[in-house]
Amino acid sequence: MARAHRPDVAVLDLEMPGADGVRVATSLRAELPECRVLIVTSHGRPGHLKRA
Repeated sequence: MARAHRPDVAVLDLEMPGADGVRVATSLRAELPECRVLIVTSHGRPGHLKRA
């Protein structure tokens, strides 16, 4: 979706269905460096939060 719509900001969760928020953020940074990422979550393992 981001490739098609070229958003200014992507709002991601750390634990999305079928996707890991950190991996998606990494892909966005590589493919759409102008897109900023905001990661939110109500869950999260301590190491996972630090990576985010």
